[in-house]
Formats: sequence, C-alpha cells, structure tokens
Amino acid sequence: MYKEQNNNIKIELAVLLLFNLVCFVVFAHYDTLELIYQFSRQHEEYELDEVIPLFVTLCLSLGFFSFRRWQDVRSLVKTTQQQALTDPLTQLCNRRAFDEIISSEKARFERHKEAFSLLIIDLDDFKSVNDKYGHQVGDQVLICVTYLLKKHCRKSDYICRWGGEEFLILCPKTNLEQVKKLADHLQVALNYPINEDRNISASIGIAEIHPNESLETLLKRTDNALYTAKAKGKNTIVYADLPVPSRI
Repeated sequence: MYKEQNNNIKIELAVLLLFNLVCFVVFAHYDTLELIYQFSRQHEEYELDEVIPLFVTLCLSLGFFSFRRWQDVRSLVKTTQQQALTDPLTQLCNRRAFDEIISSEKARFERHKEAFSLLIIDLDDFKSVNDKYGHQVGDQVLICVTYLLKKHCRKSDYICRWGGEEFLILCPKTNLEQVKKLADHLQVALNYPINEDRNISASIGIAEIHPNESLETLLKRTDNALYTAKAKGKNTIVYADLPVPSRI
C-alpha cells in the first residue's frame, strides 16, 4: 500500500517535471514570450503587456504550489508508513516491519552465507503485573524493558515488539555461540524489581538460521525453545533444537 503511494507520488512528480520541460522547450523554440510581447505592441488597446508579468507570476506560483504540495504529500506518506510499521508504546518496529527485515536478512544469508540468530523474549507472568498494578504500570515496565534491550543490543541488531509482552531480536552476522552471550546479558538485565514486592524476569528462546531452512521453521524452532523455557520454570534460556532435515 505504502510503496504504491510512494510510486504514485514519484509518477505525479515525473509528469509535472515533464510538463514543465515540454513548456520550456515550446516556449524556447517558438519564442512564445517574444510573440506575446510583439502581439501586445501591435494591439496596445488590449494592454497585453500588463498580462505578461501576470502570466509569469502565475506560472511561478503554480510551480511553487506544486512543489510544496508534493513535499506535504510525501511527508504525510512517510509519517503514515512509519506509524504503520512502529509499535506506538515502545517505538520499536512492529511485526509487519519485522517481516520485511527478516525476509531481507534471509536473502542476504542465502547470498553471502553469513548466519543470523533470533531471540524471543517473554516477560514472565506479565499478566499478573497488569492485574495487580494496572495497565499504566505495565506500560511503564514495557518501556523500561525496551530501554534495557536497546542498551544491551548492538546498533546493528533489530528489536521488535512481537506482541503483548513478547519481544523478538534479530542479530545479523551472529552464530549461536555469540547470541548465547547476549541472551545471558539480557536475562540478568531484565531481572529487576518493580517494587519491594515484585521482580520482573524473562524467559528466552534462541535459534540460529541453518541452510535450506525456511523462515517459518526458524521462527517455530525459536518459539518452541521459548515454550520449553517457560515449562522449565521460567527465567530460563533455552536453545532451539536443530531443524529436521527435509526429505529429498
């Protein structure tokens, strides 16, 4: 939808530029302004010489208006697109944006054979936080978790709010051994007190992409690792099982 809107803006701009170019060529080739001026001198009773400045002014005004209109529409489309791809609470990329990111990373992996890894992080018993302290406190916890994730991840990592209290992190050019270190750091960082009565903790499932593995399989393996971490008592890190080789 948004790519289509951007393409429409580019087409409209190209048509506008082409129209102005055609007008310039026509005016230059036929000396249009000179013809108008000579015609006005031959018909002074119509006072056409006063029309020429008005005509030029209108052309400049139309050009300026068209340019400003194009800028406004482009800014609106950019803002709308950003809102559609961003989680409003945490300002992280949302699931729709992450689908594009991971597809691009998968294509890069197939070209250059540089592995990437995923982490799915789920805050333990987060529903009870909302139930006991209210959604406003829950929102503040999510914002704090977002800050901690950004603090401990690399700038090249992609952090997504996957849904509710789940976060997904894509680590480019990172194998399983490297992402284990990140998972250990995050588990410690995310274990902090809300108040004197309650601590936050997180369960983490991690996986590394393998050759000939689909994104659906990768995400399922990572998600299964998270469920295993939950089943083991939470506040736990579990590494995904290797993908089952496909039958030829």
